[in-house]
Amino acid sequence: MKIYNSENSQNVFKTPTSEILSEFIGAGLEESTSNYSIAHVKILPGGLTPKHFHPEVEETYCITKGRGLLTVDSEEAEVKPGDVVQIKPPSHHKIVTIGEEAFEMLIVCAPAWTPDCTVWLEQWQDGRVVTLGS
Repeated sequence: MKIYNSENSQNVFKTPTSEILSEFIGAGLEESTSNYSIAHVKILPGGLTPKHFHPEVEETYCITKGRGLLTVDSEEAEVKPGDVVQIKPPSHHKIVTIGEEAFEMLIVCAPAWTPDCTVWLEQWQDGRVVTLGS
């Protein structure tokens, strides 16, 4: 039996937008599976995940700490610990931390997430988020 946590994650991604993603189970990892993936995401105060979408991957966000402002397509809502949100492809989505506490969630993706399955609509550039293609 293998027990995972953020300290023993095989894949850790840190972004310039203060997001730290620790992947536990997924494609190309020790516990490799193409059926689904599980990751822990921590977004520091003032941080965000820029707007993006996944053409084929469905995500489920399980909020565990802090508060965030989640936008899915044209809908916007505050999310907090205990909330679970299903994001079906190809919905455009982004999340921004609210307040002085880090925002944390577990993300389950089906099929398994890989870096090339994300289409970015915004990116961090010169200290700010800019919309791509404009």
